[in-house]
Amino acid sequence: MSYRTITVSIKSLQNAERLCKFAAMVARKFNAHLIGVHTMGTMEVYTDLMAATTVPQMTAFHNDQQDTSTQIKEIFERVTNPEDFVAEWREIDLLNENSESGVLPDWLGSDLIIIGQSNPKNERPDQRSLVERAVRGSGRPVLVMPYLGDFEDVGKSILMGWSATRESTRAAHDALPLIKDAKKTKIFWVGKQGMKNNRIEQSATDLAVALDRHGAKVEILHTDPSRLSIGDELLNEATNSGSDLIVTGGYGHSRVYDFVLGATTNHLLKYMTVPVLLSH
Repeated sequence: MSYRTITVSIKSLQNAERLCKFAAMVARKFNAHLIGVHTMGTMEVYTDLMAATTVPQMTAFHNDQQDTSTQIKEIFERVTNPEDFVAEWREIDLLNENSESGVLPDWLGSDLIIIGQSNPKNERPDQRSLVERAVRGSGRPVLVMPYLGDFEDVGKSILMGWSATRESTRAAHDALPLIKDAKKTKIFWVGKQGMKNNRIEQSATDLAVALDRHGAKVEILHTDPSRLSIGDELLNEATNSGSDLIVTGGYGHSRVYDFVLGATTNHLLKYMTVPVLLSH
């Protein structure tokens, strides 16, 4: 298993160069086909608060969107042209895109989706939910890059958040191409040891053995619950252990799991300090 097709969704001009360089670094690791995608949005009109939008206003908005997309394309091509892997550019006009789920069609054929952490200061309103839509709806692993910090490599030291759920299981196996090459991977779970959490403890051991069969260098790490949220426990452990990637399940498939995993996912996506790979 490897990542042979990677799609990077570039939301803003401000973060385009960092994200393109990050995606190129990941694509280089796997000699993957890299697809760069930017979506051009539609104008939001609030008829109760303003007069009807005029044709010149709509034209000016579309031209501005096109100009931004062209600049992002130039950055993507400048970053990827020197590379040996194949790169292609795609542009999506949301005005012509009919997708009730909000899932971009370019995601569905990818082995891995790369997106930047949401930053309300320089993103359109329709882009701020892009990460969540990708995680919940694409069926693909989503690698999110923080909007602050430089990341010249990823996956040397991996911290895996383990909860013995379908989502965390899928994340572990979706991250296998990275885990196999990592210098170390820590399976990290939070809970009191004993009968109540025996399933989590035993499944963490089973997963470690399974990953070991792939040649991965794995260890299990446990901590008792504290006043910190699970999201903060993960972020603190990533800092303490020098991890450059967090792998974990994203959101949940039931109301109970969604309350726990959803809260953890949203916390990680808001306060992340290292890249996070999420699977749903």
